[in-house]
Amino acid sequence: MTRGHFAELSQQNLSSLAIYGYGQAVLDGFTADAAEHAKLRAARPEAVVEKKMSVATRDRQVSLGWAWVDKVCSVLGALARTDQTLATALATATPTVE
Repeated sequence: MTRGHFAELSQQNLSSLAIYGYGQAVLDGFTADAAEHAKLRAARPEAVVEKKMSVATRDRQVSLGWAWVDKVCSVLGALARTDQTLATALATATPTVE
């Protein structure tokens, strides 16, 4: 049974349902909740796509950052072999994976 079908049946049988406390106010609340639910369901795919793109962008930036660290370590690593101060500074500045 769909929301629309349920609302239609409830409207047709409103007088009988009112005896049990399910009158017009309850039907109006159900209709409002159903409309809000439909709106949220319609917006969900867009929100999921936005989050997926956000995660992909973050992952790409992290990968680019680690590639940059590798390049810097490669260039400065050759110089650090002969310069203890540079080797210490490079070791201190190089991030570690946790």
